[in-house]
Amino acid sequence: MALFQLRTLCLCLLLLVFKTCIAGQQHKDRIYPGFQASQMDWSDNGGLFLLSNNTAFALGFYQALDVKLYLLVVIHLGTSKVVWTANRGSLISNSDKFAFEKNGNAYLRSSNDLVWSTNTTGEVVQPCSCRIQETWYCLVTKEAFFGRVLAILLTLFYLARSSQKE
Repeated sequence: MALFQLRTLCLCLLLLVFKTCIAGQQHKDRIYPGFQASQMDWSDNGGLFLLSNNTAFALGFYQALDVKLYLLVVIHLGTSKVVWTANRGSLISNSDKFAFEKNGNAYLRSSNDLVWSTNTTGEVVQPCSCRIQETWYCLVTKEAFFGRVLAILLTLFYLARSSQKE
């Protein structure tokens, strides 16, 4: 009996250390500084790691025509329409990282190359979070009543309104 318990414990520890077979739970409404994601980490969720509060929009990795390459996108889940892309000209692999730093900057890195960045380093008052809203804006916000708000994803408001009319 003790040998079985020891084997079970060792297996659980191996799974935790190597993160195999462990699917991340999608974040709803916001992510916080220090968050990192790769498509490989979120493959069980279709590459999507951040959902809007009403789950109409999501931020995550979207497979390109080449099945080994990905885009960082905001997607309308009801229609599967990609409404914004960070790295249209520079596709990434499934192990490349999106990161939201403690200084408020969000970026996409492929190996050692910077593919896309918000360039908001030092412009955000701490503490902050990255939110995706029902109008598919992604914002960096200070968690206070008079918080400063910075748009991360450059999107157009009228597109959000027109998608709600459809």
